[in-house]
Amino acid sequence: MDILDKQIQEFLQDRSSGSMELATHELTIVNRLYSSGSPESRIKDFLQKAVERFPQMIVIQNLQKHFVENPISEESIKSFENLLSDHSCSKNAEFLFDKKRSIITFSRSSSVEKVLVHYKDRIEQVICCHSLPLGEGKYLYNSLHDKGLKTFHIEDAELSHYMKECDYLLLGADAITENYFVNKVGSLQAVLIARYFGKPVYVISSKLKKSSVEDYDSIDPGRYFEKIERTLIKDIIF
Repeated sequence: MDILDKQIQEFLQDRSSGSMELATHELTIVNRLYSSGSPESRIKDFLQKAVERFPQMIVIQNLQKHFVENPISEESIKSFENLLSDHSCSKNAEFLFDKKRSIITFSRSSSVEKVLVHYKDRIEQVICCHSLPLGEGKYLYNSLHDKGLKTFHIEDAELSHYMKECDYLLLGADAITENYFVNKVGSLQAVLIARYFGKPVYVISSKLKKSSVEDYDSIDPGRYFEKIERTLIKDIIF
C-alpha cells in the first residue's frame, strides 16, 4: 500500500469530521493523485468510493459531479477549492452576535466552528453536546478550547438542563432541501428541546449542501443521520 492508498483509507474511515472538512480532505487527495500522475480511472474510483461511504453528505456528491462535468485538471481542482473556501456564512451570521452570546451546539460542523471562532470575542460560552453515538461533539469542544473559546462539554442527557441557559442552538447540516435538512442523529432531539424552552435554532451551512427533496428522498439516511423539518427551526444561514 503506497502513501496515497493509506490516505484514502484514513479518509474513508473518518467518522468524526464534518462534511465540509471531509470534502476538503477529499479534494486534497484528488489533487495529490492528479499531481502524482495517477490515471483518471483511479481518481474516479476514489470519488465513487467517497460517495458510497458518505451518501448522506451532499457536498461529497457535488464534488464527484464537479469532476463529471469538468475534466480533472489543475483548473477544475482549483475551482472547487474556491467553492469550499467560500465563508460567506460567517459574514451573514453577524446578526447572531449583536451582543455576548451563550450558545449550545450538537455534533461537529466545520462551518459552525468557523463562525464561532470568527466571533469568539462576542461569545460568552459555547456548550458542546457529546453527540453520541459517534461523539463528534468532543472533537468540537477540544478544537474550540484550543482556539481560546470558553467551552463546556456535556452529555446529551444534560441538554434540557443547559438549554435554558443559552441564547440559541446552533447546528450544521449534511444536506438541505426545500422541506428539511439532514444532520447527525440526535439533532432532532436537540431541536425539540430548544423549542420546548423557547430557544431559536439556527443552521449554518455552505450552499454546496443544497439538494432537492426529489433527489434526497432516494437516499437512505442510515442510523447516524436524520431529517429535521425546516418548520422547526428559525433560519438557515448560508
